[in-house]
Amino acid sequence: MSEHQDALNKLLASMDSEPPASHANGRTPLATVAGSSPPITDSDVIDLCRSGANAPKFADLYDHGNTGLYDGDESRTDHGLINLLYFYTQDPEQIDRIMRGSALARPKFDRDTAGKPYLRYSIDNAIAKNIKEGRETYTPSGLPSEEISGSPIYSHHIHGGF
Repeated sequence: MSEHQDALNKLLASMDSEPPASHANGRTPLATVAGSSPPITDSDVIDLCRSGANAPKFADLYDHGNTGLYDGDESRTDHGLINLLYFYTQDPEQIDRIMRGSALARPKFDRDTAGKPYLRYSIDNAIAKNIKEGRETYTPSGLPSEEISGSPIYSHHIHGGF
């Protein structure tokens, strides 16, 4: 039996009969993938953003609400921060929470847009666009690649970055 078949058999044997819960975007959280670590926390995502290559841009958006990076366009600024967060988490609820804690937070986030709050509408659109474009996402260090390969939450695509 091949090494991959053994791993697959172990995975199938360890799974419950019920399928794992999935997010509104159809992705399964990493915590529900058998043998994997729990997803990163909101503060972990923020810390990773603060230490990443785009840390100055993150601080301008998250801490200062600097819309000047996007010619004063608040909606484009929102998408800019959503895209930075998307690199580390593809969980729309987590992105929503982090956005609401940012200096960009404003009443518009709760305004109805196409049957959803504006912020959730923006997050869902940004996630869909990032998936379609195959945007690079974060792979947590310390996890063997076989634990995360194929995981829809933390897949690592090499198609450019932000």
